[in-house]
Amino acid sequence: MSTVGFDRVAGQRRVKALIASALGRKRLPHAVLFTGPAGVGKDAMAVAIALGFACDDRVPGGCGVCRSCGRMLRLEHPGFQFVQPVPTKPKPMKEEKYFEILRERGLARLRNPYRSVTFAPELTTAPVIGIDTVRALRQESHLMLFGGGTRVILISGAECLTVPAANSLLKLLEEPPEDTVILLTSPSPGLLLPTIVSRCQTLRFDRLSESDVETALIERWETPPDKARFIARMSGGSLDRALELADGDFEVRRDSAFQALEVMFEKNPAARIERAETFLKNTDKTEMQDILQMLLALLRDLQQIRLGREDGRLDTEAAGSLAAFLRAHPDLDIDRAARSVLRAIDFGQKNVYLPLILYSLDQVPGN
Repeated sequence: MSTVGFDRVAGQRRVKALIASALGRKRLPHAVLFTGPAGVGKDAMAVAIALGFACDDRVPGGCGVCRSCGRMLRLEHPGFQFVQPVPTKPKPMKEEKYFEILRERGLARLRNPYRSVTFAPELTTAPVIGIDTVRALRQESHLMLFGGGTRVILISGAECLTVPAANSLLKLLEEPPEDTVILLTSPSPGLLLPTIVSRCQTLRFDRLSESDVETALIERWETPPDKARFIARMSGGSLDRALELADGDFEVRRDSAFQALEVMFEKNPAARIERAETFLKNTDKTEMQDILQMLLALLRDLQQIRLGREDGRLDTEAAGSLAAFLRAHPDLDIDRAARSVLRAIDFGQKNVYLPLILYSLDQVPGN
């Protein structure tokens, strides 16, 4: 993925074309709401727009390296105001420490707008955007910028506005200062005040294609191609999800998926229960969902191996182990196994008792 301009935003060709057209005609609305699933590029696009307005070299979407782009990415540019939901300050914590944490998380979000931000372990209350934050935005938005230019206000996670903060923001949207663009991002626009939504131009972002996720992982985050291909299949079109998998214990989870595969096709019922109980001791429900998604991908690769297709495999590194497994279970019903895994995934999403999720992986004819 390119490191210049809007090309830093993965995929989203339709959205890029609409924004490029609006900017080219200088017809970008004063308030825009970006909606769509988490991790698909809403904040990345908003940051790119802000960089483009400030860029010394006038690169659409920003060059990312000039003095003004650098100041913006360090939260030091007077023409850029960035807000994201934050937890409240614990009473024992000093204000200096609190604001240091908020700044560090803000910088992390700008460096990689695809990743969700966690404030744990220092701050543990639910993040919100409060009335004092929006009041400060309104005050600063009426200050003149030295040398002119366009001010950009980016409110990430706008669904976390408190009711007083939302009402205060509404006043800003009703009477926006000149040369000001207000960008709101939210995966849940239904949680926003309808009056806020009605005063914004809404632009929906699509889920990313597996190809876009894979390319971004390889080119921008230097993920090995086999690993990137496998993760892209499991990402659900979200780079946030993909990066979470890439940064986590991916190989450990994949090994766990192999264990689940072996449990699934264990011929001896007593041994199957014993292996399932051992497996569950070291697995929580969140991990189980990841493992089941990986198990589904392994079953797909088993089918590709059975059909003699190499180009469609997700995990060529595991091809040898999978081929050996297929030789040991030549009559297994892969389609039925996949349906069983999908049912288990559905159970997990419905918060079903964890052992029942694993035990729902029925034995398959041929065992």
